[in-house]
Amino acid sequence: MTSHTTCPICHTVFRISPLSLGESKGMVQCGVCGMVFDALQNSDHSDDIGDASNPPVEQTDISVGDLAAPLIEPLSEEPTASSEPAKPVEQLQEINPVSLHLDTVDSNIEESVDVDLSDLDIDTRHADSSDPPQPNVTPREVNFVTRPSHQRQYLWLMTSFVLCVLVAAQFTILYRDKLTANFPDVAPAIDALCHLSNCQVQLPTDLNLVKITSTAFEADTVNPNLISMHIGLENQSDIRIAFPSLALSLTNDEDEIVVKRNFRPSEYLSRQNNVTEGIAAHEEVSAHLIIDVDGVSVSGYKISIFYNQQ
Repeated sequence: MTSHTTCPICHTVFRISPLSLGESKGMVQCGVCGMVFDALQNSDHSDDIGDASNPPVEQTDISVGDLAAPLIEPLSEEPTASSEPAKPVEQLQEINPVSLHLDTVDSNIEESVDVDLSDLDIDTRHADSSDPPQPNVTPREVNFVTRPSHQRQYLWLMTSFVLCVLVAAQFTILYRDKLTANFPDVAPAIDALCHLSNCQVQLPTDLNLVKITSTAFEADTVNPNLISMHIGLENQSDIRIAFPSLALSLTNDEDEIVVKRNFRPSEYLSRQNNVTEGIAAHEEVSAHLIIDVDGVSVSGYKISIFYNQQ
């Protein structure tokens, strides 16, 4: 009856003899990779078919060095029968496994051999582990990303904030007229920004958005040379528009123009109205005109609105 054992590192199969493992408590050294392991724990008890015709091998006294490193040969692919008796096994180089497994070697062993293990390529990471060996992994260089300092983050935040303010200011200046018309509450801020940027806010000047809703013509009872007129102006749009200028023409009985005058918004608006704010959406304002006819006979009038060309 023979047994087979397998190296846990290189997985090479060897034929072992129970007689040679008795005194070393099953500790053997692999002849391929040099690993010291427990042959009994990794043994596979099976009859060797190829050794059925072989005569029994003589028992030979084995020294302590042989117990430390018993001869184990790789199992051949096809076992062959031999009629010749087995030859004595040559003694291998004595290697003391005590330096590798101090807790598994008999304390009665007296001989010791100093061996320099620095030249031996022995992987002992899995010597005492029951887990299967893991493949060697080549270490890869890790690139660490340094976090920016708080001072640099603060600088980036301040720069981003300044850029956002500049973009917002540029947008406000570019669309100042539409912003003032649709958002009258921000008109003072836009005026201040335009004052710094040397620009001017202009409300929409579309005559189609303004309608004359009412007119009243009467002579002054105290001074007959003065004529008073009241004109109603309505903003028919959904946005704020600029005040228009008024053109007044007075006619005689033959419908001839005898007096003609133009009035700017500041001349016909009361103090309650602000010229720069314009007419709010769907708002109606009243214009009051006083004309000195200087003794000219007046029987009718014509009135129109216009915007001064900027």
